[in-house]
Amino acid sequence: MVASGSPTMIAGFFIQLYRWFPSILKVLTIIRPETLVRWHRAGFRCYWRWKSRPHGGRPQIDTELRVLVQRISMENPLWGAPRIHGELLKLGFEVAQSSVAKYMVKRRGPPSSIWSRPSSRRTGRAS
Repeated sequence: MVASGSPTMIAGFFIQLYRWFPSILKVLTIIRPETLVRWHRAGFRCYWRWKSRPHGGRPQIDTELRVLVQRISMENPLWGAPRIHGELLKLGFEVAQSSVAKYMVKRRGPPSSIWSRPSSRRTGRAS
């Protein structure tokens, strides 16, 4: 690689490059390292600004409606998303059933009775 050589070797490279292509001086510009670092940082800023831009898609539903969906699902544990969605439509809220399902409170049932005590299969002992 040319850049890792001695300064006289680098100078010799540019002299030979000029001999082969005399018009290289019109396009070749030597810059300072600070300028290159500044350009790199500016490019990185532009990239991350683009990367973190807001994406399209559906707008989020109001916070009050989310709280209402959570409250209804807590107060009526046997109701699923279709029933809550229907009730919200009766109340005049325009919301999709998938959104209702997304904002419902997730319930965890009690652990399975199989895992409540160690079995002989898992411990390796016969009972």
